[in-house]
Amino acid sequence: MFTSSYQEGTKMKPLSILVIEDDGRIPPTIVEGLARVGIPVNLTFREPSKKEGAELMGLAELRSADLSKFDFALIDLELKALVDPPIYESTYDPSDLQGGSMVLPHLRHEAPWLPAIGYSHLFDPQGSDSVAAFSVASGFGFDSLVPRCWFGKGQNANRMTQESWISIFERSRFARARALFGDVPTGMMRVPEIRCSTSVSSKLDSLSDDWRGALQMSFHFATTVACEIVSPGHSGALVVRCRTQTHDSSGAQRGAWIVKFSINADELWKECRAHISTVRGGLAAAAGAALLWNGVAKKGACGLIAYQMLGSSVEAQTLVRKDGPLADTLKKIGSMLKEFYSGATVEDVPIDIAIGESLLSMRRIVEAAKLFPRWALGQGIVANSEGNGELLYSRVLRVSFARIHRDLHLRNILVGASASLIDFAHAKRGPVVYDIARLITDLLILLPDTMQHVRVLSLDDLEIKKLFESLDPPEQWRSEDNELLLSYCLEVCFAQAQSYDGIGIDAKDKIASLLQQDSLDRRAKL
Repeated sequence: MFTSSYQEGTKMKPLSILVIEDDGRIPPTIVEGLARVGIPVNLTFREPSKKEGAELMGLAELRSADLSKFDFALIDLELKALVDPPIYESTYDPSDLQGGSMVLPHLRHEAPWLPAIGYSHLFDPQGSDSVAAFSVASGFGFDSLVPRCWFGKGQNANRMTQESWISIFERSRFARARALFGDVPTGMMRVPEIRCSTSVSSKLDSLSDDWRGALQMSFHFATTVACEIVSPGHSGALVVRCRTQTHDSSGAQRGAWIVKFSINADELWKECRAHISTVRGGLAAAAGAALLWNGVAKKGACGLIAYQMLGSSVEAQTLVRKDGPLADTLKKIGSMLKEFYSGATVEDVPIDIAIGESLLSMRRIVEAAKLFPRWALGQGIVANSEGNGELLYSRVLRVSFARIHRDLHLRNILVGASASLIDFAHAKRGPVVYDIARLITDLLILLPDTMQHVRVLSLDDLEIKKLFESLDPPEQWRSEDNELLLSYCLEVCFAQAQSYDGIGIDAKDKIASLLQQDSLDRRAKL
């Protein structure tokens, strides 16, 4: 990493820039050139090389998680080292433009929010091939193109000022935003007023100072954006309910949205792609919640995605907390889930594999097993995963398998006239009862009075049985093997829940009690 220092007296934050270049002498000149006009940068250099076919060594590890930390990417247009055989002459050849034909598509796939600026010595004003090279390069889809000589020390570089570079960077950001938001004329890009309580703004400020800019950029069509609640997501995101109001020639219009803020744009992009893929797959439960934009809006360190709450839809969590008609809410959720699992098949699966394939975090199970040494299932799962267990939970069960959500908590369910789902980032094939166990766990945590009456984590318990029956489950969920696996999945989901943010002391104590009670009855069934 190369780092420039602040220019004396400047208050600019250093820009985090990724440079993809096959000549290691160039990155230091980029840092020096920008520092000379008072633009501090933290620069990360990647040198790609060709391995086999189109695989790029040095870029393969540049996935969304790595790219979310950058403000811009600077890409050398002619990566001659990738041509087979490599050539290093300074002549123009369209086949050399690997920065546009290979590198840029990789970045667009992994981090479509990241502004990408192409540069080349072929764009130098005195170059005989500058017009032809610039014309070809314009077709790749870079957000901006600049001559490499602007980073040097010659006459052309001296013409560049801090204002000139800032203009290039800002126009590149705007071009990326236009790619996400569509062809919105500049004059129609409003800066909406944000209204929220001090407590809401404080929580968002603790995540990133850039949240306001990301929100204003995303809802540029609105006059006001009111942020009503904040709840922490289990993946580090903050979830906000926003209400927008727009005044235009057609009159006042209102909208309601679920907005997820995160400094991990890669996680948001993963969720966004999964939702788009699920909608395109024809799943009605996903089509009921529309994404505001088919991408991640990113401003500085903060990214966001937004789902529109259609009609009278609200988060299921809100309905449960309001102590309203729980049975009606659960019936709608049950109806939606039966459609979601409509392609379920019956499969023979060992208990430990069925649970292990469903887990979002093995780490949480390991932590819970250490915290609760009398939790038999946890000790068995950890021992099996380490290869030194007695495989106590290897009995094969015949259970319903389908594409499951794997993060089926009430914040990911919207309920109106019907129910719909969001956040399919972790969806994969697995046992249907794992999702049911995850949902029942969340319900019990939100209903502390009910949770305190739970005596055992299985359908033998009256409170759990009531919640299960409220979903109007089909007969195939009720088989003996499905019910046995459900009991184990409830243990796993409770174990993971004890480390979630916002879990109260009473709930943690109840979880500890339920996990450590003697489970010889269920062990005997094995």
